[in-house]
Amino acid sequence: MNARGRTVLALVALVLTTTVSFLSAWFFAEANLLNGMDKVFSVIGGTSGIAALYLAWKYRGPLTGHGAGHAPSLWPRISLEVPGLADGEQIRGRDTLIAELIGLFDRHATNTKRVRVLHGMGGAGKTTIARHVGQILEAEGVVVWFVSAAGPTELNAGMRQVAERLNATAYELAEGWNRGPDVLWRLIAAYSKSWLLIVDNADDPTMLVPEGQTVSQKQGWIRPVNISHGAIIVTSRDSDSDEWGTWCELQHVGMLSTSDSAQVLLDLAGTTPGTHEEARALADRLGGLPLALRLAGHYLGQTKDEDLLPGQVKTFAGFHAALDSAGTYAVFPDTRHHLADRQAREVIAQTWELSLTYLERGRSLPDARNLLRLLSVFADAPIPFQNLLDAAVMAGSELFPGLNPRRLDESRDGLIRLGLLDVNPAEPETQTPPTWRLHPLVRDASLYHLTRTGQTRAALALAARLLERAVKEHENQFDTANWPFYRLISPHPIQVLARAAESPGPEDRETIAVVAEIASEVSRYVAALGQHPAAVEQAEMIRSIATRTLSDSHPAVIVTASADLASFTGGAGDIVSARDQYAALIPIAEHVLGPEHPETLLYRSNLAWFTGEAGDVVAARDSLIALLRTAERVLKKTDYELIGIRSTHARFVGEAGDAAGARDLHLALVPLRREVFGRKSHTTLVHEAQTIRWTGKAGDPASAHNQLSSLISIMRDALGPSHRETLQVRSDLAYWTGRIGDPVAARDQLTELVPRFGEVLGPEHPETVKTRVHLAYWTGWAGNPAAARDQLAELLPVLQRVFGVGHRATLIARSDLARWIGRSGDPAGARDQLADLLPVLQRVFGAESLETLKARGNLAYWAERA
Repeated sequence: MNARGRTVLALVALVLTTTVSFLSAWFFAEANLLNGMDKVFSVIGGTSGIAALYLAWKYRGPLTGHGAGHAPSLWPRISLEVPGLADGEQIRGRDTLIAELIGLFDRHATNTKRVRVLHGMGGAGKTTIARHVGQILEAEGVVVWFVSAAGPTELNAGMRQVAERLNATAYELAEGWNRGPDVLWRLIAAYSKSWLLIVDNADDPTMLVPEGQTVSQKQGWIRPVNISHGAIIVTSRDSDSDEWGTWCELQHVGMLSTSDSAQVLLDLAGTTPGTHEEARALADRLGGLPLALRLAGHYLGQTKDEDLLPGQVKTFAGFHAALDSAGTYAVFPDTRHHLADRQAREVIAQTWELSLTYLERGRSLPDARNLLRLLSVFADAPIPFQNLLDAAVMAGSELFPGLNPRRLDESRDGLIRLGLLDVNPAEPETQTPPTWRLHPLVRDASLYHLTRTGQTRAALALAARLLERAVKEHENQFDTANWPFYRLISPHPIQVLARAAESPGPEDRETIAVVAEIASEVSRYVAALGQHPAAVEQAEMIRSIATRTLSDSHPAVIVTASADLASFTGGAGDIVSARDQYAALIPIAEHVLGPEHPETLLYRSNLAWFTGEAGDVVAARDSLIALLRTAERVLKKTDYELIGIRSTHARFVGEAGDAAGARDLHLALVPLRREVFGRKSHTTLVHEAQTIRWTGKAGDPASAHNQLSSLISIMRDALGPSHRETLQVRSDLAYWTGRIGDPVAARDQLTELVPRFGEVLGPEHPETVKTRVHLAYWTGWAGNPAAARDQLAELLPVLQRVFGVGHRATLIARSDLARWIGRSGDPAGARDQLADLLPVLQRVFGAESLETLKARGNLAYWAERA
């Protein structure tokens, strides 16, 4: 299924208004000057649907929930709660450091650096310290936010959630999030409560800053804290002081002392496995590495009272001897203070091996080892195992012959008991299911063994099938019930794709093709959130890998990725580039898929869409007329592609000047939309609003007003009061309120709406600008032409920035400005404005276009009065 195919981004956003027709030479007459606003109403309104275009028409199922304008659902939800420590886990040897960190919030604390970077090798216990400090301070009333920086998706979602809790506006959390660090720090500066931000696993500091910068430059997520009621704790393997800056306090988290290390073992295993001295000896052999101590302690805690295997290791001394016999002594010539990451991985692997052998032979769990190896190919992020793992699918792999749900559950439980698998509990508040996570060193050891045993290819192929099954069960990226799933799954397809493409052979192509399609699904989810630049980046990576590895075997995957990239580019605001990308893609799609394939037809429709958005509505309409003949011949009436093509055709029939024709075409689609999408689905409601607009434009403003009045309550219930489409319908209602004879009420409604659009979409979003133009218009017709003149004069540079100097919306607004200059008592000023404008209109629209004819008539009108 194609890139735009599975989401409903397109049918949702064809909420665009259209051009008005029937302008005459006497357009300047006061009664008919109202019609001029229809042009602005139409032209500016067209931009809201760009993001939605290609993505919607093949989604198989009704769209429900709130879409991308309703603040509470705009971004993926993620917990900021401090994860609890494992049952029975105690922290040894870190008392001084913990006390110092807690002391940052002491009322009598001296002036000190309030950004602390806990650095050290993997497995040293940095995260455990940060969690413990966070829990203590939280109990004392400090607001604590815990954000993972293990991957860009988690980091971005976590910081966005922090900003939401600090009362960021919907705009700042959506379109304005491209300046996320600035948004966050503005809000933090205004926050009066005591707060602690924990940024965990920031092993790659470049993720914390804009490209090409370092943390020390103070432009990223981590900045100096210059207040006494806030602090930041970062955990990282990176100890480069030049990277972090002099305003960060770097605090090394090293290995535990022998005494503290022995106590960790005794805490977890008790005294049954041996004496305190034997525990000290084993602790030395493990190098004082907290993760290795924890794994060994869990293992001995499980096996100390069992006798399941001949020669089974059950004591501190036995574990020590097993390590020595495995040859790890040579790896640790100095078992204290000089442990390196490579050495740590080795000791983890040896400790890990004893645990897995115990599960395999002592507990008859032969699948535990390969389960750990399978999990290691996924990203360093929470793994939604309930959605992802399926015993039946896994049993089809050579890694898990004969696996059943009971064996899978027992293997999982065994890995958890031995500390090889961490469990994050479910979070009902954020609709997050329980997840698993591997410690980075456990993952490294598992990947190493996958490579040594030649199982990497099988593991990646199985990961692809599991991801494919999970995503197929959550295909509708616009149903917010699926967003917790997509948030959790989103890091994994890209990671599996990158691993599969590292050294691909012919036998890897099917795996790469499957994962590329899944990664494309995730990129559509990212676009559904309104994060089009991020979606563009993902689509570029997918297309690059597909082009490099699949050009001979799976060209359709490349076509899909290219279509995704074109659509996301348009959603990010580059309409011309999106149009050109589609124009280049269509001949390739015709060759690969066929000229009458549903996806090819959809691409042609999208090309027409972006052609119209780029300003050539007549060409868009004409190409859609030809396309529709083919689509109606080869597609069924209820096919999503055909519904989408018919909707786009209806829009541009109106944009090209036939409002009545657009109305009739939309009306014909109403029962079909209700049948296919559901009466109250997002798609149906948006298109019904569009149908009503064309009803008004076709000459029946009273019906448009009445129908919109009824529709608003339905949209509030279905989409939310702050959804961009709900706001758009309220703006339309204000417009038609004025058109039926109450300009004062229209002005007042729009006065209330303008700040709401700014909050939700941003001050220079096209819909916000359109609403401001409406306000100026009805301000003038409510009896204050001078205020209308001033508002439009202030708006004109904004229109030029947002739409361009030669865009229809800008030029029509200039014509409207001339009107209010004249009606404010300056007919000469109106004449001069129109005299400057007329040649531009002739060049852009043509000498006999309606826009040019109107301006020529108005020029004559004001010239006579000057």
